[in-house]
Amino acid sequence: MSRLLFLSFFLLSVHAFGQTGTIKGKVTTSDGKSAEFVNISVGKTNLRAVADETGEYTIHKVPVGTYVLVASFTGLVPQNSTVT
Repeated sequence: MSRLLFLSFFLLSVHAFGQTGTIKGKVTTSDGKSAEFVNISVGKTNLRAVADETGEYTIHKVPVGTYVLVASFTGLVPQNSTVT
């Protein structure tokens, strides 16, 4: 993975099923390459995932609402993205 200080979130969505949903996304570096092993956490919850070798992640059973997702990787500045 490129060690650039910028991660971007793509394809973020919440699909509501009752009172919970799923957040799916892809983490890329600033040069557009997939970022694997990036930790994704849903702010103010214990929900988290780790991006796979293609930079994709899925977090299930997220209560419906607005959250700040935090992408972190050792040695890089954490990046935030708000999703509803």
